[in-house]
Amino acid sequence: MKRLLSVLLTMALIFSMATTAFAAEEQTEPTIFSVGSMEELQTAVTNAVDGDTIEVNQRIVVTAPISTDKQVTLTRTADYSSGSLLELRDNAVLDGFTVSDNAVEPTIVINNATSTPAAIRNCTFGLTGEQGSNYINISGNMDINKAVIENCSFSGRMDRTIKIMSNTQVEIKGCTLNSGGINNNGELTIENTTITGGVGESGGGILNAGVLTISDCRIYGNTATNEGMGTDIHSYGTLSITGSMTDGEGFYDEATGQKITLPTSEYTTLIKLVYLSDEAAAERFNPPAPDPEPEPTNPQPTQPDDNDDDDDYTPPVHKPSRPTTTTTAPVVQPTATPVRTLAYGNAVLDVSRSVALDGYSGGKADDYLTRAQLATIIYHLLDANTLAKYDTAQSAFTDVPANASYSRHVATVTKAGIIDGVGNGCYNPNGRLTWAHALTVLSRFVKSENYTLQNIKYDGWAVKAVQTAVAHDWIRDRADFKPTASITLGEFVEFFNSILGLYQTI
Repeated sequence: MKRLLSVLLTMALIFSMATTAFAAEEQTEPTIFSVGSMEELQTAVTNAVDGDTIEVNQRIVVTAPISTDKQVTLTRTADYSSGSLLELRDNAVLDGFTVSDNAVEPTIVINNATSTPAAIRNCTFGLTGEQGSNYINISGNMDINKAVIENCSFSGRMDRTIKIMSNTQVEIKGCTLNSGGINNNGELTIENTTITGGVGESGGGILNAGVLTISDCRIYGNTATNEGMGTDIHSYGTLSITGSMTDGEGFYDEATGQKITLPTSEYTTLIKLVYLSDEAAAERFNPPAPDPEPEPTNPQPTQPDDNDDDDDYTPPVHKPSRPTTTTTAPVVQPTATPVRTLAYGNAVLDVSRSVALDGYSGGKADDYLTRAQLATIIYHLLDANTLAKYDTAQSAFTDVPANASYSRHVATVTKAGIIDGVGNGCYNPNGRLTWAHALTVLSRFVKSENYTLQNIKYDGWAVKAVQTAVAHDWIRDRADFKPTASITLGEFVEFFNSILGLYQTI
């Protein structure tokens, strides 16, 4: 009897263990929850276990914190119509989720106008396919829209990972973006974040038209499909960068090849940056010089000057704006006064003309020079051949109305390559210009020159243009000249006429 009881107990124990194991095995199968409301989402998060998926079948407005410490994936149902998955409002928090999406619409929209920022924390974003637009779109409101994105990672093929509209205040902290970059039109602070692998027409890593503060970040290895248009950062808003750079590396201005010295604070002029090693920068911006042309095999002998003393010879001072003329015998006097040209590629200025203050978008002498006025002034100085080649009324910029008085001027000078847009399909016609801007554009019409500045204290993005202007006698190397100062319309007209005067006769 005892033996029989022992056998029965053993069999019961084995059966119980098998049943428990089978039940446990059944529980490991992932569950897919389908939700379409805030309440359903909260319930699914509560009931989910590691490995489960929550599919959203229509946009959910999130108005409270939703968090998990489980491995739970948020995605959309196969028959999801259109639009974002979640809209965060009223201090909403999304914390701890894996977000997987392949739709062309933004995955999450933040539309929060309360005093406490909406937040996305500790989330991982990835694509389920090869499509995808913005993961996060932060909308602009009449009131300031506030948001924080912290300790999140993003990967996949994207247009822009995060798009930030105007009238927003956004903080991005401790994140990694291995996908599309950031488009900022608001007030954005980025700390301790890596941005790489982004692709865009301009600003592959960050395209900034707002106020951008970068601290202790790594922004490198991005791509601007429009070459030279801000490979890693393209900013025409306000830019500040702090933090140390790795030795032998740094941000380089793609327009000048100059390395940026950090920190830079509230930089308000257009700048296009690429992060490179010093070795790569030297190769990119200072390519090997071409081989010199061979000396003529039978050079003409030079007649000696009996009055010269070779030991006391002092070379003449080089003045590019007053080039020396080689004298040969016999000397032939020209039949007319020669006129030198100001040319940039196939675009030529008629230096026989002058600039009049009247007629430039109603501007007055003490008004600050705008980008539209600069285009208008240059347009009216283009010679007939240039206008025949480039004159057009078809502006490619969304912020230049077809009926604007300067529309044709902007379209023509940009088609000729004289002035660039500011990125994102915009020209910013009312943008105020500095002396650095003006010198950069005008110096394109002459040969770039090296000049060691003694008194002008400036090493910014337009230093090459300033050096060229001094070398060509356009400006003096004086300590009171400030390239970063705004230039008025009157100052520019007077300055441009002085340059034209230099080139009217030799």
